[in-house]
Amino acid sequence: ALLITNNGSSRSLEINHNADNSGVVDEVVRIMNNGTRLFTIESDGNVGIGTDSPTSLLEVSDTSGDVDFKLRSSNTGSSTIRMGDAGNISAGYIEYDNNVNNYIFATSNTERLRITNAGNVGIGTSSPSTSLDITTAGPEGIVLSQDTGNAAISARLFLESSAGNIAVMNSSGRFNVRTGTTTGSSSGTERFSILQDGKVGIG
Repeated sequence: ALLITNNGSSRSLEINHNADNSGVVDEVVRIMNNGTRLFTIESDGNVGIGTDSPTSLLEVSDTSGDVDFKLRSSNTGSSTIRMGDAGNISAGYIEYDNNVNNYIFATSNTERLRITNAGNVGIGTSSPSTSLDITTAGPEGIVLSQDTGNAAISARLFLESSAGNIAVMNSSGRFNVRTGTTTGSSSGTERFSILQDGKVGIG
């Protein structure tokens, strides 16, 4: 066992690596267990857990299985991963609120997306009441853009049911509704359409 106690204001432990020492491995700290490397701090400051050659500030590796990373807070607290820069350490973050069991995703210090404990997803709202709830303060909405490389079947909204599927789409500038469709294809029979000039076609 090793116990280091410091009752003053100076450092308790300092490990100083001199990179000029020839023949010295380029590591500041290495922790081993029966020949297996557990923890490494490189001279460039990179930290490796389960790896002897971390390529980022922190790299966790287990090439023989899954990697499990845990953040644990109180029952009413939150576990948060914050991302930012020197001017704003919390510009973006991912938070799990244990008090209400919600996932929260934020950019520019503002919540953008929330997943509730019921599985409802809210964009622009912190209290989604349906599977997908999108709330905007202006004329913004949902955009389905046509892929020019696959124009025949892109930009469609498929409504699935055990009794048959329906597709809603913008077909060459006209609003089009088809029945008997197969999700992800251009199949189906056109039943209803509205042209740009307002003319309506049924059948």
